[in-house]
Amino acid sequence: MIKKKFIQTTSLLLMYVATGTYAQVGINTEFPMGMLHIDGQRDNETNPSDIQQENDFIIDYDGNVGIGTVTPTEKLEVNASRIAVRDNSEGQGKVLVSDANGLGTWTTVSDNGRTVIWEVAGKRALTGNYDILTGSAVSLTGDEELLLSGGFRKSTSYGTTTLIVPQGLYLILVSMQAVKEREYGKLQIWKGENPSTTAHVDYNSYELYKIFYREQLTGSTFVHEFTEDTPIHATIRLNPANNALYTNFSYWSPPPINDADFDLKIRFVKLNH
Repeated sequence: MIKKKFIQTTSLLLMYVATGTYAQVGINTEFPMGMLHIDGQRDNETNPSDIQQENDFIIDYDGNVGIGTVTPTEKLEVNASRIAVRDNSEGQGKVLVSDANGLGTWTTVSDNGRTVIWEVAGKRALTGNYDILTGSAVSLTGDEELLLSGGFRKSTSYGTTTLIVPQGLYLILVSMQAVKEREYGKLQIWKGENPSTTAHVDYNSYELYKIFYREQLTGSTFVHEFTEDTPIHATIRLNPANNALYTNFSYWSPPPINDADFDLKIRFVKLNH
């Protein structure tokens, strides 16, 4: 009797091993493609399309889990236009971050003081001709709109005309326009405290960045590493009135530009600690 039960049990185990190796469980599908495959809408064909897979759930033979896909390549792969992760700490504008153990939590986005904006706005009295060819320039002077943090500060000698940038590697974004004007100009950013034109004769030593623009400057970006706390200032030059640009394209406004409201923003994003 004992021998008979042993044989029966062994036979069942052998059958389980033999069939379990290739076992597939399909729910709502006649074509399971993994160990467990659920077709939510029961719309799969032999080779389901991307749309048909959107309502599928699968566990493959490697233990990968797929939601919205039947061919996951990671331990969890979700193919969906939107997902929800809720633990009652979520909120508008928050991001999901991980701790050292991989535990995720929702938190408010912060740059930890890594971003500062130098904003120069207001009338700059650009009365006259500022000729790129002759090298004359007019400085853009900061005002009470200057926003400083993270070690940024004004020059003690030249006030808000000059900004002292702390040592570090920065992504620098620049936007610029003369409000209600159609100017063609060149914006330059210089190293050094003195914003007078006489300080700009040695381009190689003092010029940090320059760009030509028409009417409005947006999306101008560059990266620079300041090896020490460095004073910088900005200047604007306008194309001369006798330039062929204004003859061929009457849309653009030649100098002089009288009492134009200039709007300049320089955003610094620190890339290192």
